[in-house]
Amino acid sequence: MTPKGSLDAGEVGSLIAQVRARKARLEALELALVRQAEACDIGKLTGAPNATVYLRTAQRMSQHESSAAVGLARDLDNEARLTGEALAAGVVSVRQAQVIADAIKKLPEYVGLDERHRAEEFLIETARFANPDELRVLGEKLLERIAPEEYDRRMREELERKDRKAEQKRSLRYVPNGIPQSESVHITLPAWEMELLRKIIEPLAEPVKGAEPDRRPIDQRRGDAFAEALGLLAAAATAPVRGGRPPQVAVTIPLEAMLKGTGAGTIDDTATIETAITRHRLTRGRDTPTAITRAAPTSEHRPRTPYRNGPGGRRSTRGGCGGAWGCHRSH
Repeated sequence: MTPKGSLDAGEVGSLIAQVRARKARLEALELALVRQAEACDIGKLTGAPNATVYLRTAQRMSQHESSAAVGLARDLDNEARLTGEALAAGVVSVRQAQVIADAIKKLPEYVGLDERHRAEEFLIETARFANPDELRVLGEKLLERIAPEEYDRRMREELERKDRKAEQKRSLRYVPNGIPQSESVHITLPAWEMELLRKIIEPLAEPVKGAEPDRRPIDQRRGDAFAEALGLLAAAATAPVRGGRPPQVAVTIPLEAMLKGTGAGTIDDTATIETAITRHRLTRGRDTPTAITRAAPTSEHRPRTPYRNGPGGRRSTRGGCGGAWGCHRSH
């Protein structure tokens, strides 16, 4: 049958509704046959292990289509019989029937049969005016009203699943950008971690009040703020050190200065150690936290200024290495 061009809008709308009702009846018949095919083990006709594979091979359905058909046929024959009857009557579409069946299946076991039937009837009646997306929202609200504990549990599981998926998508890539002495970074983070990054970067990117007008573009100000944040992180005493080799400082001094200019040193308890041991620490490097002092044997006017370690046994490198007298190789 080919629609005639002389039909007005009202007639076309009526015909579409009739076609969709007939389509729903045919789909209900197909699902009933799929259910019967599964019951009689139709896969043995072609050697398929189950009805799903049979539909995918013999009836040329996609994997998703065949799995959905078998699953919905089971639901309409068990938990959602009223929905199956509505589909056979052309009252709901197959998509609406799928949404209603999913909503009824989500109800916990302690919900009684009468309450399940009332919920299913409500969704079937609402399907006359609601599309599948709207029905899905109503099904969730129904679960929240009938079984709030189950609704909260499902919502928590859904949020945790989304969080895990977002965490699995974290990435950081270094990308050449063609600018001399420059490189780009592409970062993908979960929304809550990106918000934390914003809270760190945006205050640093704000122009300084009372200063000269800041004419840098916002992207440059954020880039400068990111570089400043990296500097603060690197200078922090609790900066992360995980994996790789421990930080080291290589010191080069003239042999004459090392042989004659290096005097006695002290450890944390101020006990004096021999010059040879001090020289050994300067040239070999040790992990033991130490405080090397300048002995200044050739000048009585130079003060003995200790160069002590920073927190955790690390030497502070702020302002340089402190000269040949104050450095040791490993810190």
